[in-house]
Amino acid sequence: MRLLLALALVLCSAIPAWCAGSGTGQADSVRGVFRFGFSAGTFTDANENDAKAAVKVWTQTMARERGVPVETDPVILNGPAEIARALRQKRIEAVALPVDEYRIVRQEVDPRVFIMSDDDRTNTYVLLVHADSGITRLEDLRGRSVVFWTNSRASLSEAWIDVTLLQAGHPPVEEFCRVTRERKLSSVVLPVFFRRSDACVVTRRGFEAMVELNPQVGLRLKTLAVSVALVPAGFCFRRGYDDPIRELILGELSQLAATPAGRQVETLFQFGTLRAMPVSVLDSALELLDTHERLRKSRPGTPASAEKPRPADGKTDAMTPKPVGRGAAR
Repeated sequence: MRLLLALALVLCSAIPAWCAGSGTGQADSVRGVFRFGFSAGTFTDANENDAKAAVKVWTQTMARERGVPVETDPVILNGPAEIARALRQKRIEAVALPVDEYRIVRQEVDPRVFIMSDDDRTNTYVLLVHADSGITRLEDLRGRSVVFWTNSRASLSEAWIDVTLLQAGHPPVEEFCRVTRERKLSSVVLPVFFRRSDACVVTRRGFEAMVELNPQVGLRLKTLAVSVALVPAGFCFRRGYDDPIRELILGELSQLAATPAGRQVETLFQFGTLRAMPVSVLDSALELLDTHERLRKSRPGTPASAEKPRPADGKTDAMTPKPVGRGAAR
């Protein structure tokens, strides 16, 4: 949500100068209307109706006041099958989506770049327990309560915990623990702090934010495991889309902090610079998801999935969590 709104702001600030050009007729070279697509999976942090209304306001502003050739009604897509159809039928030029859905539709998207917040290159997950809980090993979580954070940046956390458990010879987390999910970060971390839940899984950055608000959280909670860096979500163009406005967006994103308008975007949405990265930035996340699928399929009595497995380019050992000592995960 923040990513696509930021793109809208970037376009608002960038298009006038680009269209003005120097009499070269650049504005006339834009051949169609740019249409944004949003996976419903990107709305875990906000009410979908509110999100749609916010996006519509920004796109209407671009179309009315800046003359940007952009469709003002955002296209909301439910699930990978619907996203793939919209891309194939060229009903959208770009889509914001979580990486687990990207993995399924990646044959339909631009294989060159993936647009993401710079902060997400170091996005990691931490498994937290209370320092006085007596929990010192993964095995000690059997039958215990674990709270997951329902947040777009934490979208890969359950797959990570599943892989961690399965590689250690345990069942997936839904069978091994008593699982609950909460949208508010405080509702995930504080129950462990007050000993009402045994463990929780959040992003490292989310945990550090809680520690800043209450340093006692960092003193009383310890990190049992931490993931490798996993990019959770982002923005990509449809395969074959090469309208000049595509290069405009990529160029402006790479120079976001170079203009007052760009710095305002960064401040407003509180994230790092938006960057167009090579798709290899997704390797660790895609490897995790491939490993997760393979391990679950290999369990005795597990029915085969309808989806064909996709090849993993890396080694599954990279998914093994790193044990960390007592204290805050900093």
